[in-house]
Amino acid sequence: MTGGLQPAPPDHRLARRRIVACGAGVALWVFFLLPQVAHVASRYEFVESLQFCVFAFVVPCLLVLGAPWRLVGLESFSHVLPTMTGRNRVLVLSAIFVATDIFWRTAFMVDLLARRPLFDGVQAVSFLFIGVAFFSEMVESPPIRPLVSRVQRLVTAAVVMWTTWIMAYLQGMSGHSWYGVFRKVVGRQLSMANDQQLATFSIWLVAAAVFLPIIFSNIIHWLQDEDRLEAKSFSFGGIEH
Repeated sequence: MTGGLQPAPPDHRLARRRIVACGAGVALWVFFLLPQVAHVASRYEFVESLQFCVFAFVVPCLLVLGAPWRLVGLESFSHVLPTMTGRNRVLVLSAIFVATDIFWRTAFMVDLLARRPLFDGVQAVSFLFIGVAFFSEMVESPPIRPLVSRVQRLVTAAVVMWTTWIMAYLQGMSGHSWYGVFRKVVGRQLSMANDQQLATFSIWLVAAAVFLPIIFSNIIHWLQDEDRLEAKSFSFGGIEH
């Protein structure tokens, strides 16, 4: 027998899950940039909203979970806001991420995306960088680790999710679509009201599917960490007595 600690064996299942997550993110990113998808998104508000959610939330989160950083030669985001503390860095990234969300949901930009599908690529690339930087502070993505505590992560994720839900609610409860381009579509197979409601539901559903696992995962790990600290404190107390 050799002395010393042996390195832990590689977790092949985790490696496979990361490959799947990364591959799914790339595939979704490419699929929603296809001209055929862009054409449908220019006619139906709910498809355009789904496209937005995929670019903003799904793809960046999957890429971060896939952790392909060593493959692309980018093992750290330390060059992003390097002089800031973890808390300030997350606040700035969250503010930029939310501002980008709001910017791409304004009536002017959505109408522009519907009339000029080329801007779908601009939207997709902007979320690719901003979204990846944001989600790298929300979930583990070895060798990159979030700089803030789990409590701060879950609170930040909840605030961003609720902000998205509020925007979708205001959009859905409006008496008419915010986006004039969809009101001018001829030969629709879906009523304007149903299209608007589906758009709201799509944003709620996708945002929940992305952010709720982050929130609950951080809650569970935080509680486990608290239990371990209490157990360690109790054990030390027993030794002292």
